[in-house]
Amino acid sequence: MHVRMNTIFGDRDKTAAVLDYIEGRDRAVVEAALGTGGLATYADWDSGVVVAASYWDEPAHSSEAVLTEVRRDVELLAGGTVTAEQYEVTARVWHSRPGRGAVVLLHGVQLESARLDDAVPFLNGVLLPELAQCERPCIAEILVDRDSSSAVVLTVWENEHVAGDASPAVEALRARGVEHGVKFVTTTRYTLFGVSQGGVPGVELWLPPLGP
Repeated sequence: MHVRMNTIFGDRDKTAAVLDYIEGRDRAVVEAALGTGGLATYADWDSGVVVAASYWDEPAHSSEAVLTEVRRDVELLAGGTVTAEQYEVTARVWHSRPGRGAVVLLHGVQLESARLDDAVPFLNGVLLPELAQCERPCIAEILVDRDSSSAVVLTVWENEHVAGDASPAVEALRARGVEHGVKFVTTTRYTLFGVSQGGVPGVELWLPPLGP
């Protein structure tokens, strides 16, 4: 599975209008498209930054003309710019479908390019399973871009209290990652606005096997 993360930097006063447009127009297009895995939207209301993350079985399916048109319209509506990043979803845990207002944390990770064969299995097979047991996040994902040797650890928590309770465990995992060529460099916090019904149908725990 792959994810295209469109980050919209626009006028803060237009954040609600941008989200309403994405939910009313983009969601229907994404969920009806070939190879779709759903759409999640979240926002930083203080800065006006909106993220629309669409999931696909193949990256090429995220570049259909109708999807490109919607993204162009969003950029115009926001009065700003849209950046796009592509990642492979290398591991995922889906415990429950979070509701609007849930806390979304994106931990930006830099991987040592010469140690990808150690770093990625650590994220998939060690960090994520342990993270998934921290007060049971609704969703936890490992997103990897091997070309840039970067990754994102994405978690969604029911509320601020649960996210805060998990912080010590998350910090411990971050420290252990250094030994495997995994360096956490940024953390951004968003509020969930919308998510496709059911996520990945029938999948509660998806972790690739270790080794070749």
